[in-house]
Amino acid sequence: MFSDTQGITPTHVPYNVFSQGLIDTSTGRIQFMFGAAAGVIGHIQAGRMQALAVVAPERLPSLPDVPTMKELGYDKVDMLGWTAIVAKAGTDPAILETLSKQIGDILATADAQAYFSQIGDKAAQGVSAPDFSEFFNAEASRWTEYVRSKGISIQ
Repeated sequence: MFSDTQGITPTHVPYNVFSQGLIDTSTGRIQFMFGAAAGVIGHIQAGRMQALAVVAPERLPSLPDVPTMKELGYDKVDMLGWTAIVAKAGTDPAILETLSKQIGDILATADAQAYFSQIGDKAAQGVSAPDFSEFFNAEASRWTEYVRSKGISIQ
């Protein structure tokens, strides 16, 4: 998406492990990479890497001086990452509801919020299973269309 907005074609370097990309970026072997905040924030804070922008709707509390892509004029670069806790298909809805409530309660604690903030992330709260399913299906559809439109294949 970033390349599309800039009319550039950077060389894609597929890594088997994310940490090799971190090493190659911090040593200057490659010029830039996109990475999840949790994976790069320690390198940024240690001065081994410099954050140019965050791909999030708002600035991260852990990197308050780093602008968002939107602030820099890249409105169409929308690649916010997310993580989910899932259960086996067909799990009893009552169990899912109990798990959802308990996980939500944990994520709402000050300790959890502080932890996620420290690693440059944000803990979502109050996301029901139906709401997450709707979000997931929309994301899957969006990315499937994008991958097809670009002719991207598995490497």
